[in-house]
Amino acid sequence: MSLTAITAGIVLLNASQKNQPEAKITDVGTAVGIVGSYAITDKQYIVPITNQSLPQIQVFTDPLIDGDRLTGNGIEFTTELLFELQKNHIAVASVSIYTRDYSILRLVTNTIVIYKEKGSASELAASLQSMLSVFTIEGRNPSEIDFRFDKPVLRY
Repeated sequence: MSLTAITAGIVLLNASQKNQPEAKITDVGTAVGIVGSYAITDKQYIVPITNQSLPQIQVFTDPLIDGDRLTGNGIEFTTELLFELQKNHIAVASVSIYTRDYSILRLVTNTIVIYKEKGSASELAASLQSMLSVFTIEGRNPSEIDFRFDKPVLRY
């Protein structure tokens, strides 16, 4: 096991290389973040980095190899969320995955977004986009938005 990015969380993700004979993967998805020295796609595949401006994802993982698929402890939800946020033009600086019940996004505006794996990633992205639109209109920017509860908790 290697530490691909420094984080305080204890998350072990499984990187499994395909042991199928010459099974070619044709649709690995869209790169949504950087894990160690590789990019990860919305379908959790490890691919070479082609865009250095992707957000850094901090997790503990086995050593990674191009073509691996990373699974476990919330990575699926997080990669789907990053894909939805990209579609909604919400820029993310970094992500720290601690558990399925506690992960943190840091937006480029320095707003911290705390979330857990519940509901759908597209609903969470839509809620965040709506809130950020209102904050922009009001001229306010919260320092933290916590989505772990029934109603989001804001901190200014």
